[in-house]
Amino acid sequence: NAGMVNEDVEMLNVRSGPETTFEPVDKIPGGTGVMILEETENNWLEVQYLTAAGAVGTGYVSGNYVTKR
Repeated sequence: NAGMVNEDVEMLNVRSGPETTFEPVDKIPGGTGVMILEETENNWLEVQYLTAAGAVGTGYVSGNYVTKR
């Protein structure tokens, strides 16, 4: 499933697990397209995205800041 980080988000933390207790591993800017791999019961999304360096990154973001397409 495809999604996009909401435009009004400056930078969204990408975390190593599906809660704020997990450390951020990256940040992605608003308007970035993501591929949703999994959705957890607590509204966190495991996503795949392109990093600033152009590599493929994977991590968890809050579903509150992503619009599903």
